[in-house]
Amino acid sequence: MKKNFVVLLCLIIVGCSNLSFNERYYNVGWGKVIIAPFTGDFANIAETEFEHALGISSKLLVVTSSMTLTLLSENNLSKLYSNEPYKALFILAEKINAQGVVFGKVSGTVPVNGSRGSITLSSAEIYVKLVDVASNSIVASSHHKSSSVLSVTGTLIQDVSLEAIDDFYQYFTNITN
Repeated sequence: MKKNFVVLLCLIIVGCSNLSFNERYYNVGWGKVIIAPFTGDFANIAETEFEHALGISSKLLVVTSSMTLTLLSENNLSKLYSNEPYKALFILAEKINAQGVVFGKVSGTVPVNGSRGSITLSSAEIYVKLVDVASNSIVASSHHKSSSVLSVTGTLIQDVSLEAIDDFYQYFTNITN
């Protein structure tokens, strides 16, 4: 019984993090980045968190994913975005003088009822990267995962998104100082 309890505690919340920043971009003085619409089944949850937290950044101007879609349309890039999203986003970034584009991928699993007595996990994962428009180099990236038997997938997506946002606060500080 004690062994089962310890295993259960270990499975309740398991998380890991991996972030990186390309030191060549310290203090480059960027003024604007755009956030591309995220991909994945739970992208809307992460986009909302990023928009809420980073859309009002005091470090630099951030064009949120919802505004990015509007700007793609206003600049007649919607069709290109449907076929070649990276190309359309880099063209848009150049048109509006943004130095970077933030791309994100979100995934999660919703547990299904297993057999009686089995443990089912919800999980969430987010990978977000900041790419230099001029060189197409990755400036920074953030990768977070979490799983739990007690939390629902949407809550886990919010949690890993907030962890990635914390990383991006630091990245924005690094590139603007």
